[in-house]
Amino acid sequence: MTQEIDPTPCFHCGLPVPRLYPVKGKSGSIDALYCCVGCKAVAETIEESGFGQYYRLRSGQADKPADPVADINRYIGFDQVDVLEEISTKISADSREIFLSIEGIHCAACVWLLERQMNQLSGVQEATVNLSNHRARVRWDPKKTKISTVFSAIQAIGYKAHPFQPQQEEALFKKEEKQAILRLGIAAIGMAQVMMYAIPLYLGAGQEITEQYRDLLRWASLMITTPVVFISARPFFSSAWRDLKSLRPGMDVPVSLAVGGAYLASIWATLSQQGEVYFDSVSMFTFLLLLSRYVEMKARHSAGRSEQSLHRILPDFALKLVDENIIETPIKNLKPGDRILIKSGEMVPADGSIESGISQLNEAAMTGEFYPITKKTGDTVLAGTGNIENPIEVVVTHTVADSRLNLIEQLLEQVQHQKPKIAQQADQIAGYFVSGVLLIAALVYSYWRVRQPESAFWITLSVLVVTCPCALSLATPTAITAAVHALRKRGFLITGKQALSGLAATTDIVFDKTGTLTIGELTVGAIETSDEYSKSEVLQIARALEQESEHPIANAFKHLSLELPYLNCSERRQKTGLGIEAKIAEKRYRIGRESYVREVIKNSHTQLPKSFLNMSIYLANESGFIASFNLDDQLRAGAKTTISALKTGKFNVSLLSGDSSDTPSKIAKQVGIEQVFSSMLPEQKVQFVTGQQDKGKRVLMMGDGINDAPVLSASNVSVAMGSGTDLAKTHADAVLLSNDLTVIPLVIVHAQKTQRVIRQNIGWAILYNLTALPLAAGGFLEPYMAAIGMSVSSLIVVGNAYRLTRMPSRI
Repeated sequence: MTQEIDPTPCFHCGLPVPRLYPVKGKSGSIDALYCCVGCKAVAETIEESGFGQYYRLRSGQADKPADPVADINRYIGFDQVDVLEEISTKISADSREIFLSIEGIHCAACVWLLERQMNQLSGVQEATVNLSNHRARVRWDPKKTKISTVFSAIQAIGYKAHPFQPQQEEALFKKEEKQAILRLGIAAIGMAQVMMYAIPLYLGAGQEITEQYRDLLRWASLMITTPVVFISARPFFSSAWRDLKSLRPGMDVPVSLAVGGAYLASIWATLSQQGEVYFDSVSMFTFLLLLSRYVEMKARHSAGRSEQSLHRILPDFALKLVDENIIETPIKNLKPGDRILIKSGEMVPADGSIESGISQLNEAAMTGEFYPITKKTGDTVLAGTGNIENPIEVVVTHTVADSRLNLIEQLLEQVQHQKPKIAQQADQIAGYFVSGVLLIAALVYSYWRVRQPESAFWITLSVLVVTCPCALSLATPTAITAAVHALRKRGFLITGKQALSGLAATTDIVFDKTGTLTIGELTVGAIETSDEYSKSEVLQIARALEQESEHPIANAFKHLSLELPYLNCSERRQKTGLGIEAKIAEKRYRIGRESYVREVIKNSHTQLPKSFLNMSIYLANESGFIASFNLDDQLRAGAKTTISALKTGKFNVSLLSGDSSDTPSKIAKQVGIEQVFSSMLPEQKVQFVTGQQDKGKRVLMMGDGINDAPVLSASNVSVAMGSGTDLAKTHADAVLLSNDLTVIPLVIVHAQKTQRVIRQNIGWAILYNLTALPLAAGGFLEPYMAAIGMSVSSLIVVGNAYRLTRMPSRI
């Protein structure tokens, strides 16, 4: 038998309550009816947890809870070690981090409830929810709390969570855009039609239009404006109601008062046939405000899609080589040590090292460098890069979850959950401004109510419309979003919330040497040989001696491409810090320091040839010295140009290095740095930076190694090289993914431009409101004029911020 449905809505989800068998319960001291046991259980959980305020704060009904048993059973599977490794990231020994997509979020009250529900769990260290993308970031201790407990806690209060996947966020973007276009379209059509009817009303006012036609046009305008108010303007009213209930008036409060007041007053004028109607102003105001917000939303989505596109470029499957057979395998199943085939035109699915083949790869998505890079056997390839020319075989070194691509995504996600200080200040200004506007509007109404009662409402309406702080609220986030998006496209990833402001205020720039100004890899430079040997022969011998060593010097020889075959060594011995000895074709050779190499020479009186003097590494056999090699740490491309540009910009540039040789001085001289410090321990680097800060300097530090982590943390703003260690990257405010030093001056200039744009936007918004407010309060602006002015002001702010989406291509 089908139950009769009672029109009474469910206290939790709002669905109709069955009339014959309603589920009864209490919410605090209030009797409540529920449509099912699930809704009652969720509501009781919320009340028992002390979060009953949620039902007073929310601006919409919650979703009906899903089957709790089925979902909790599914959540238990997330506790498995292999699954947990895939869906979350290890932060430390006692901390992991996961990003969740949460279904059922409607308003700020939902965010309030979710954050408190998760943060009360014993093992949860931090939980934040982003209202704009319905995504949560949870950091917890797996030893104290299982992740299934977090999922179950979310389920218990009527929401559904699942590990974040880019495809789901894209669906959210599309849904938001579809709703925005629908509302904008209704407002546009309504505005066009109502304006068409408003023209004869305005023109007819001076020509005594008959009441019959006047009333017809007014009623037609009312019918067309009503969908605009109840559909297009609905988000304004919902947001304003939520703000008023939480006693935090936002910019939608004056917007709603203006739209709702003008609409109701126009209805009264239509029914009473007295006064003027402003249906055209209502429609125009709603359309222009929606248009400015739509432009801002598109900018936000564009940046979000750019970040998501990193992950979407990966293929779903990889060609795995097993006993020379090719097997198609999901990329998530790839493990270190697996061999994969990457054909021409395909994307690299995981970080790895080329085992065979040579090809050109496009790393634009990762580094911002659009020129193809030649990769050969032994070179590293990164997930998300494109193979352009020839097939290559790659040995996987990192899983997809541990790839550099995934690290970039996590860093970007962390930035989205941070709010820069200047943005917080703008929000505070907007909050105070709204309260001030409401107070001024009340005073204006009181004044004109006494002086000119018939105009009091319309003048007050103009004040509310013209001072809407949309431009002020959009001033900072639109500029920051555009700037971060542009920087990432150039291979510069912002990871700290104060990075942009820190870069803009920089006065001193400090560089590490190895791995920053240089590439951090030794190469064979000048070679001197005795008369009996050619350069190819001595390189062949040196490579054979160094072949089994892992020393950085050995790598300089092992990576040499020689046409001569490898030589076999025997009785090989390595003496730490001195060199290597081995037999080749029954001859004993040594390579290394002069003192160590000299010991193998039977004639102790043998002297170094003059051309061998002041060289770094020597090669000799029992007969005497046969070669010397000068080893250089190759200067990074663009280093000299970068330093020159920074000095032109009046920045103080220094070089700090732990190297005790004269190499730092030589490098500094090559690139044009006058202030150089060598033999510096990590703590001495920190002391130098803090000493500069004590003098009022704002220090930007660039480094790449583990020993740079302390000084990176101590500086005002820090940048880690993309090729650097993970520790350096996690302690830095930004990462130079492209390793292109010439980007640094451009980044600083762009950060300064961003700060100027933000100040321009805030200044314009304040100046506009201070100028327009007296005009509106004095009765010089009609409501439709105020609507145009407010919307144009918002569009100017967004348009000004759009200038930050492009950076200059060179210094």
